[in-house]
Order: sequence, then C-alpha cells, then structure tokens
Amino acid sequence: MEACVEEMYRSLVGQSDDKEYKVFECLEDFLAAMEQTLYDYNQTRTRLAEGWRETVASAYLRHYGRPLVIPRWYDIKQRYLKAQE
Repeated sequence: MEACVEEMYRSLVGQSDDKEYKVFECLEDFLAAMEQTLYDYNQTRTRLAEGWRETVASAYLRHYGRPLVIPRWYDIKQRYLKAQE
C-alpha cells in the first residue's frame, strides 16, 4: 500500500488530458478526494472509510519517512469545482 498511493497519484497526473476537470495540485488533495469518495458510498463507508486517513498517513510515514497531512475534502473542494460560465 505504501508505494501504491504515490504511484497511483503520479500516473493520474501524468495521464490527464481532460480539460474539463482540473488535475489535483498535490498528493494530499488527491487523497482527500479518495477519502471523501469512500465516505460517500454506503458500501465503503462502514468497511473502509473509518480509520482510512490514519492508515494511509501511517504507511506513508513508514515508507517515505515524512508525515502526510491529508486535508478534509470540504476544505479544498472549491479548487476543483468546474468553473461556472
């Protein structure tokens, strides 16, 4: 899991040609969106979402040796909303 998160983020950033959606500015914002997605679905809310943030941050610290601070999606989502015309 430790290396997977950063690899997944890098591959998403490198493959985005979609101009309709803004690419995540950083790994932490990407992880905030993932966490919110886990909470949004009943199927994953109870099984996976509880403690997810702490598990990912702990694994990241063990693997990379530096802390990972994941913001709450609701604090950053305005950066990624589609511009209203």
